[in-house]
Order: sequence, then structure tokens, then C-alpha cells
Amino acid sequence: MIRQEYPPNFNKIQQVFSSYVFDDMPIIFAYWPDIYNPKAIVIPRDILVHEEVHLERQNKNPEEWWNRYLTKINFRLEEELAAYREQYKFAKTIINDRNKLAKGLMRAAHCLASPMYGNIINIQDAIEKIK
Repeated sequence: MIRQEYPPNFNKIQQVFSSYVFDDMPIIFAYWPDIYNPKAIVIPRDILVHEEVHLERQNKNPEEWWNRYLTKINFRLEEELAAYREQYKFAKTIINDRNKLAKGLMRAAHCLASPMYGNIINIQDAIEKIK
């Protein structure tokens, strides 16, 4: 189910990513069993694929997953890489234009290398690891 609200642990998320302003960005959250879409944006299918990976990996224990995600940088990187890889894999099945696909990969890499995830990787490494 997609909920138009913040996830139950949003205060903890804000504490970890305090330098990042969530109010200005339409960010989607996965907290098993739901996807949280507080800005009520239209969610593209590839983003849903990304969030579904997070739900699957939370293994019906979102609190434990989120605690690790918020405190263990390497865990966060591995979780995001898994989700972005599936997102990119899905995009390759629906996008036939190499330039559009490359632009999507660049957007994903820039996002992964951004403050939103705590600057956990550089853009070039993100591109290579997502592919």
C-alpha cells in the first residue's frame, strides 16, 4: 500500500540526515509493508521497483532494518546499491534509447552520491556499481 504520510520512524531519519532538507524534496520511503509518499507525487514504475527492493530486504522487520540503515554506512550503501541495480535493470527493459538510459543512470548515481544518503559514494563509483 502507498501511504501519503511520513513513515513511523521519520524523526529518527531526520536526526541522521539533519543537514538534508526533506521538506523541499519529494522523497519516497519504504517501511514494511508500505511505501510512504508524503508529498503525494506520481511515483514512476522504476522508483516503485527500487522501493519494493527495500521492502523485500526489510524481511518483515522494518525497525531492525532501519536501525542498521541509519547507523551503518556500509549497510546503507549495500541496500541502496541493491535497489538502484534493480531499478536500472528494470529501466533497461522499458527504455530502448541508449541516451535516455545513460541519463537515467547518471541521475541515479548523482542521487546515490548526494547528501540524501550521506555522501556515501562518489558519482563514478556509483555508476560502475549500479551497472
